[in-house]
Amino acid sequence: MPDTTGTSTGARRAESDRSALRVSAILQAAEEAAARIRDEAEARLQDRIAEGARAAGARVAAAGAEADELLAAARGEAEAERSQAANDALTTIGAAEEDASRVRAEADAATQELREQARAQAREMLLEARAVADAARTEGETLTGHLQELSSSLRTNAERLTRDIRRAHEAIAASLDAVDLGPPAPGPAHRRDRAQPRRAGGGAGAGGGDLEVPEFIPGG
Repeated sequence: MPDTTGTSTGARRAESDRSALRVSAILQAAEEAAARIRDEAEARLQDRIAEGARAAGARVAAAGAEADELLAAARGEAEAERSQAANDALTTIGAAEEDASRVRAEADAATQELREQARAQAREMLLEARAVADAARTEGETLTGHLQELSSSLRTNAERLTRDIRRAHEAIAASLDAVDLGPPAPGPAHRRDRAQPRRAGGGAGAGGGDLEVPEFIPGG
Protein backbone atom coordinates (compact mmCIF):
# COMPACT_ATOMS: atom_id res chain seq x y z
CA MET A 1 0.00 0.00 0.00
CA PRO A 2 1.51 3.40 -1.02
CA ASP A 3 2.49 5.76 1.74
CA THR A 4 -0.12 8.57 1.52
CA THR A 5 0.94 10.27 4.77
CA GLY A 6 3.96 12.04 3.24
CA THR A 7 1.96 12.94 0.10
CA SER A 8 -0.94 14.36 2.16
CA THR A 9 1.46 16.36 4.33
CA GLY A 10 3.26 17.72 1.26
CA ALA A 11 -0.07 18.68 -0.35
CA ARG A 12 -1.20 20.52 2.77
CA ARG A 13 2.14 22.29 3.05
CA ALA A 14 1.89 23.31 -0.62
CA GLU A 15 -1.67 24.57 -0.04
CA SER A 16 -0.46 26.62 2.94
CA ASP A 17 2.31 28.10 0.81
CA ARG A 18 -0.18 28.96 -1.94
CA SER A 19 -2.50 30.54 0.62
CA ALA A 20 0.38 32.66 1.96
CA LEU A 21 1.20 33.73 -1.58
CA ARG A 22 -2.45 34.66 -2.19
CA VAL A 23 -2.51 36.71 1.00
CA SER A 24 0.69 38.47 -0.01
CA ALA A 25 -0.76 39.12 -3.48
CA ILE A 26 -3.97 40.51 -1.97
CA LEU A 27 -2.02 42.83 0.34
CA GLN A 28 0.15 44.00 -2.55
CA ALA A 29 -2.93 44.57 -4.73
CA ALA A 30 -4.58 46.55 -1.93
CA GLU A 31 -1.51 48.70 -1.49
CA GLU A 32 -1.27 49.23 -5.24
CA ALA A 33 -4.97 50.12 -5.42
CA ALA A 34 -4.52 52.56 -2.56
CA ALA A 35 -1.52 54.11 -4.27
CA ARG A 36 -3.39 54.28 -7.54
CA ILE A 37 -6.42 55.85 -5.92
CA ARG A 38 -4.20 58.25 -4.05
CA ASP A 39 -2.44 59.20 -7.25
CA GLU A 40 -5.75 59.64 -9.01
CA ALA A 41 -7.11 61.71 -6.13
CA GLU A 42 -4.04 63.87 -6.03
CA ALA A 43 -4.29 64.37 -9.80
CA ARG A 44 -7.92 65.31 -9.49
CA LEU A 45 -7.05 67.61 -6.64
CA GLN A 46 -4.43 69.35 -8.69
CA ASP A 47 -6.89 69.69 -11.57
CA ARG A 48 -9.57 71.05 -9.32
CA ILE A 49 -7.12 73.41 -7.66
CA ALA A 50 -5.96 74.66 -11.04
CA GLU A 51 -9.57 74.97 -12.19
CA GLY A 52 -10.55 76.72 -8.99
CA ALA A 53 -7.61 79.08 -9.28
CA ARG A 54 -8.76 80.00 -12.72
CA ALA A 55 -12.41 80.17 -11.74
CA ALA A 56 -12.72 81.39 -8.19
CA GLY A 57 -11.61 80.90 -4.63
CA ALA A 58 -14.91 79.27 -3.70
CA ARG A 59 -14.45 76.58 -6.25
CA VAL A 60 -10.96 75.98 -4.83
CA ALA A 61 -12.50 75.31 -1.42
CA ALA A 62 -15.10 73.01 -2.98
CA ALA A 63 -12.41 71.13 -4.86
CA GLY A 64 -10.42 70.75 -1.68
CA ALA A 65 -13.44 69.37 0.12
CA GLU A 66 -14.12 66.94 -2.70
CA ALA A 67 -10.48 65.90 -2.70
CA ASP A 68 -10.64 65.25 1.03
CA GLU A 69 -13.72 63.11 0.50
CA LEU A 70 -12.02 61.19 -2.25
CA LEU A 71 -8.97 60.66 -0.11
CA ALA A 72 -11.09 59.51 2.81
CA ALA A 73 -12.98 57.13 0.55
CA ALA A 74 -9.74 55.80 -0.87
CA ARG A 75 -8.32 55.33 2.59
CA GLY A 76 -11.50 53.63 3.74
CA GLU A 77 -11.51 51.33 0.72
CA ALA A 78 -7.84 50.52 1.16
CA GLU A 79 -8.34 49.85 4.87
CA ALA A 80 -11.32 47.63 4.14
CA GLU A 81 -9.35 45.65 1.56
CA ARG A 82 -6.42 45.39 3.95
CA SER A 83 -8.70 44.16 6.74
CA GLN A 84 -10.33 41.64 4.43
CA ALA A 85 -6.95 40.42 3.28
CA ALA A 86 -5.77 40.07 6.87
CA ASN A 87 -8.94 38.15 7.79
CA ASP A 88 -8.47 35.85 4.81
CA ALA A 89 -4.86 35.28 5.81
CA LEU A 90 -5.84 34.45 9.39
CA THR A 91 -8.53 32.07 8.16
CA THR A 92 -6.08 30.34 5.83
CA ILE A 93 -3.45 30.08 8.54
CA GLY A 94 -6.00 28.64 10.99
CA ALA A 95 -7.13 26.05 8.45
CA ALA A 96 -3.52 25.15 7.70
CA GLU A 97 -2.77 24.72 11.41
CA GLU A 98 -5.83 22.47 11.81
CA ASP A 99 -4.75 20.41 8.81
CA ALA A 100 -1.23 20.17 10.23
CA SER A 101 -2.58 19.02 13.60
CA ARG A 102 -4.79 16.41 11.94
CA VAL A 103 -1.93 15.18 9.79
CA ARG A 104 0.34 15.02 12.84
CA ALA A 105 -2.25 12.98 14.74
CA GLU A 106 -2.71 10.61 11.79
CA ALA A 107 1.07 10.23 11.47
CA ASP A 108 1.39 9.48 15.20
CA ALA A 109 -1.37 6.86 14.97
CA ALA A 110 0.22 5.27 11.89
CA THR A 111 3.63 5.27 13.60
CA GLN A 112 2.20 3.61 16.70
CA GLU A 113 0.46 0.97 14.57
CA LEU A 114 3.66 0.25 12.65
CA ARG A 115 5.58 0.04 15.92
CA GLU A 116 3.09 -2.51 17.30
CA GLN A 117 3.27 -4.54 14.08
CA ALA A 118 7.06 -4.50 14.22
CA ARG A 119 7.00 -5.66 17.86
CA ALA A 120 4.58 -8.49 17.00
CA GLN A 121 6.73 -9.60 14.07
CA ALA A 122 9.85 -9.43 16.25
CA ARG A 123 8.15 -11.63 18.88
CA GLU A 124 7.12 -14.16 16.24
CA MET A 125 10.62 -14.23 14.76
CA LEU A 126 12.10 -14.66 18.24
CA LEU A 127 9.78 -17.59 18.96
CA GLU A 128 10.66 -19.19 15.63
CA ALA A 129 14.37 -18.67 16.28
CA ARG A 130 14.06 -20.27 19.70
CA ALA A 131 12.17 -23.22 18.21
CA VAL A 132 14.84 -23.65 15.54
CA ALA A 133 17.58 -23.41 18.17
CA ASP A 134 15.85 -26.02 20.36
CA ALA A 135 15.42 -28.34 17.37
CA ALA A 136 19.07 -27.87 16.40
CA ARG A 137 20.18 -28.58 19.95
CA THR A 138 18.03 -31.73 20.11
CA GLU A 139 19.34 -32.89 16.75
CA GLY A 140 22.91 -32.12 17.82
CA GLU A 141 22.48 -34.06 21.05
CA THR A 142 21.03 -37.01 19.11
CA LEU A 143 23.88 -36.89 16.60
CA THR A 144 26.41 -36.64 19.41
CA GLY A 145 24.90 -39.73 21.04
CA HIS A 146 25.05 -41.60 17.74
CA LEU A 147 28.66 -40.60 17.23
CA GLN A 148 29.56 -41.68 20.77
CA GLU A 149 27.79 -44.98 20.20
CA LEU A 150 29.57 -45.43 16.85
CA SER A 151 32.93 -44.61 18.46
CA SER A 152 32.32 -47.15 21.21
CA SER A 153 31.24 -49.77 18.66
CA LEU A 154 34.32 -49.13 16.50
CA ARG A 155 36.56 -49.39 19.55
CA THR A 156 34.94 -52.68 20.59
CA ASN A 157 35.15 -54.09 17.06
CA ALA A 158 38.81 -53.04 16.77
CA GLU A 159 39.64 -54.78 20.03
CA ARG A 160 37.76 -57.90 18.89
CA LEU A 161 39.52 -57.91 15.51
CA THR A 162 42.86 -57.52 17.26
CA ARG A 163 42.10 -60.52 19.49
CA ASP A 164 40.92 -62.59 16.53
CA ILE A 165 44.03 -61.75 14.51
CA ARG A 166 46.25 -62.61 17.47
CA ARG A 167 44.47 -65.96 17.94
CA ALA A 168 44.70 -66.73 14.22
CA HIS A 169 48.39 -65.90 14.23
CA GLU A 170 49.03 -68.09 17.26
CA ALA A 171 47.10 -70.97 15.65
CA ILE A 172 49.03 -70.64 12.37
CA ALA A 173 52.33 -70.45 14.24
CA ALA A 174 51.41 -73.55 16.25
CA SER A 175 50.47 -75.40 13.07
CA LEU A 176 53.78 -74.47 11.45
CA ASP A 177 55.66 -75.57 14.52
CA ALA A 178 53.91 -78.97 14.37
CA VAL A 179 55.05 -79.63 10.79
CA ASP A 180 57.69 -82.48 10.59
CA LEU A 181 60.54 -81.58 8.25
CA GLY A 182 62.43 -84.88 8.73
CA PRO A 183 61.02 -87.25 6.01
CA PRO A 184 61.73 -86.72 2.30
CA ALA A 185 59.78 -84.14 0.43
CA PRO A 186 56.21 -85.44 0.06
CA GLY A 187 54.21 -85.44 -3.15
CA PRO A 188 51.35 -83.05 -3.90
CA ALA A 189 48.72 -85.23 -2.20
CA HIS A 190 50.82 -85.52 0.93
CA ARG A 191 51.37 -81.76 0.96
CA ARG A 192 47.61 -81.24 0.81
CA ASP A 193 47.15 -83.60 3.74
CA ARG A 194 49.85 -81.79 5.65
CA ALA A 195 48.16 -78.43 4.95
CA GLN A 196 44.85 -79.45 6.57
CA PRO A 197 45.94 -78.62 10.15
CA ARG A 198 46.79 -75.08 9.07
CA ARG A 199 43.28 -74.49 7.76
CA ALA A 200 41.74 -76.02 10.81
CA GLY A 201 43.90 -73.89 13.07
CA GLY A 202 43.02 -70.74 11.15
CA GLY A 203 39.30 -71.43 11.44
CA ALA A 204 39.55 -71.96 15.15
CA GLY A 205 41.47 -68.76 15.64
CA ALA A 206 39.01 -66.65 13.67
CA GLY A 207 35.97 -67.65 15.66
CA GLY A 208 35.80 -64.51 17.81
CA GLY A 209 32.07 -63.75 17.38
CA ASP A 210 30.14 -61.21 15.27
CA LEU A 211 31.19 -57.61 15.12
CA GLU A 212 29.13 -55.06 17.04
CA VAL A 213 26.83 -52.70 15.11
CA PRO A 214 25.44 -49.48 16.73
CA GLU A 215 21.70 -49.48 17.48
CA PHE A 216 20.97 -46.51 15.18
CA ILE A 217 22.57 -48.35 12.17
CA PRO A 218 20.39 -51.11 10.65
CA GLY A 219 21.98 -54.60 10.97
CA GLY A 220 23.15 -56.51 7.82
